[in-house]
Amino acid sequence: MTIKRIYSKTTGELKSIDSVFQLVQPNLSFATAAGSVGARLVSADVTILDESGNRYGDVSGQYTQSIGARLLQGFACADEKGVPNASADPESCVFAQRIQYSRQQIFPGANNASAVQLLTPRIGEVATGDCIAGPCPANLSMNVTFHLVDDLQRNQTIQVKRAPIPVYRISDTRSEE
Repeated sequence: MTIKRIYSKTTGELKSIDSVFQLVQPNLSFATAAGSVGARLVSADVTILDESGNRYGDVSGQYTQSIGARLLQGFACADEKGVPNASADPESCVFAQRIQYSRQQIFPGANNASAVQLLTPRIGEVATGDCIAGPCPANLSMNVTFHLVDDLQRNQTIQVKRAPIPVYRISDTRSEE
């Protein structure tokens, strides 16, 4: 984030503060074992924590995000020589052409940049406000519970504890007008 504090040339009083922050979504990696069912990511319950483990940002630090991402099955479509095509959705070929295949899916990726949004802009605004008022928050992290429905229509959850959220102050300048 960048912060620009503008002061009056005549009185020296603070006139305004301009700030800009860039919110970068974390990368998520899901591993699917060979032969396993796929799933649909439905939602994520997110709690942002400060370095002492308390909820950060008051009510802004706890929310549920809707997600519509697909985790592919642990199969791949194979060509006539049995070579797997990892980029194809295994549901695009008949079952007889599928072979067991371990895969890893990363979000956001080239084809799913907006599929999983865990950080809300409000968290960036709260962190920016803290950086303006004093030191930037150190060691923010998040607890996330992902809610999935697998291909057999079973509800599943995956928990991630204390995933780090870096906060960087790029510049904090002063000018007079």
